[in-house]
Amino acid sequence: MKKWSWGFAILKVIVGIWHTLFYKKVVVLNVDKIPHDSAIVFAPNHQNALMDALAVIFTNKRQPVFLARADIFKNPVVAKILNFLRIMPVYRIRDGKEELAKNDEIFNKSMEFLEAGGALAIFPEASHAGFRHLRGLKKGIPRIVFQAEERNDFKLGLKIVPVGIYYSSYPTMKSTLIVNYGDPFDVTPFIDLYKENEPKGMSALRDEMAKRISPLMIDIPEMDHYDFYEQATELFDHIVLNHLKLNTSAANKLQADQYTIKLLHRFQHNKPEEFNWLKEKVETYFKGIKLFALDDSVLDTPPKLTFQFLSIFIFYLFTIPFHVYGLILNYLPYTFVQRFVKAKIKDVQFQSSFNFGLGLFVYSIWFFLITSIASIWFDSTLTYWLVFFSLPVMGLFTLNNWIRFKKTMQELKYARIAKSGDSNFTELVIVRKQLLKKMRVLLTLP
Repeated sequence: MKKWSWGFAILKVIVGIWHTLFYKKVVVLNVDKIPHDSAIVFAPNHQNALMDALAVIFTNKRQPVFLARADIFKNPVVAKILNFLRIMPVYRIRDGKEELAKNDEIFNKSMEFLEAGGALAIFPEASHAGFRHLRGLKKGIPRIVFQAEERNDFKLGLKIVPVGIYYSSYPTMKSTLIVNYGDPFDVTPFIDLYKENEPKGMSALRDEMAKRISPLMIDIPEMDHYDFYEQATELFDHIVLNHLKLNTSAANKLQADQYTIKLLHRFQHNKPEEFNWLKEKVETYFKGIKLFALDDSVLDTPPKLTFQFLSIFIFYLFTIPFHVYGLILNYLPYTFVQRFVKAKIKDVQFQSSFNFGLGLFVYSIWFFLITSIASIWFDSTLTYWLVFFSLPVMGLFTLNNWIRFKKTMQELKYARIAKSGDSNFTELVIVRKQLLKKMRVLLTLP
């Protein structure tokens, strides 16, 4: 693979537009830290299948070559696409002992690419898992970088760029993506230990990577209490943001969640009995609001008043023609992709990858088909360009409008339940206030 590819650069622009539209928001942090003219290895956490690779590809100017598990290359068509995307297979013991020998060629190509000053990208966890937790790192990156340095008399000057990737939701469109690049670091300080004892040198470099990746992501340390930590970041985000004097943004939400996890983890070890009480209360609260089919986020503010809902629904009434127009133009491809993925893709971590890839394919064909029909049917240049631009724009408007409408219906439901004086709901609100009060106390502790 070339160090730079014009074909890949053009594809990156085209597919990058779809990648941006696929998310509600894409936030890129510290991209200026990436070296532009030296050999580097990106080391991202891995939680969401192919979308993790795309997150790195579309958020920096380098053209990295990715190493990915070999089983996704079984389909010849998929293999060609992945190769064009500069993704090469790495074979594991589960792929068969006879396949492991192929890794020698892959590693050799990787080292040649690094020697040419390229950017390599390897997931140090080796496989993906749908948890906001950094799992144990493998020795793939240390093995390749030390072998590359050794082939060049340890004068290559390789740098590793740790990367943290965060999704507000793994399987769905219109979630928030954050890609957080860390400070590049040299492998030079580990070379002497590697020369003295190769396994120790690789282990030391692996530990350094873990230490640098963890602060860039949401890394829940206690898997036994995983659900609690997830719920706690959702429940306490607003008061932690206020405590840190941060406004509400995706990047600040990430910072607040990291702060919450560290605080509660320390609390867990310092005062385990009080921690267990807090955990039990939080779990009880979330079970309760689930019975009411409400999200905790709607309880962050007091219930809206009747006149507020009237103004909101007047807006929705006004948007009905635009919503219907966007729905007519986009319903078939959207529904086909969603139903196909839900029916055929059982691994949740692969659902967004198929939503992305199949969506790009189906929408491209649909876009060409509808604009062609408009051109032939109306025989009007103006009509053609109206359809050309309105098809994607109104599709996005309809989807976002529907998401907003569903949230409004949750807010309306919340207002109705609060007004009804339901004793079970009232008790939940009391529990929520107790939990927020407890968290405010924890935030003041040294």
